[in-house]
Amino acid sequence: MKIGFLITARLKSERLPLKIIKDLNGGQVLIFAGPEERELSLEIKKKLGKSAILADGYSLGEAAAIIGKCQFFIAGDSGMGHIASTTKTNLILIFDLFY
Repeated sequence: MKIGFLITARLKSERLPLKIIKDLNGGQVLIFAGPEERELSLEIKKKLGKSAILADGYSLGEAAAIIGKCQFFIAGDSGMGHIASTTKTNLILIFDLFY
């Protein structure tokens, strides 16, 4: 199973808590992030091990195509989350995260 995670968002309150990603078991995890979250995405990849792949540096169209190959895509309120809604991927879009 491929699960995509978007760890970036314009506002910190819209970003996914890392504990959600950390609690994943099994499957392949694609980590989507912008350039400003490069360090954070590498940290997450290290924690998840071989099952994690960084999906960064793609155009919006390329990222949408990759998301379209995932069984699930999980994101906070973000542009990429809304773009994911145009694919047939099961989407979990979380609004108003306060932690």
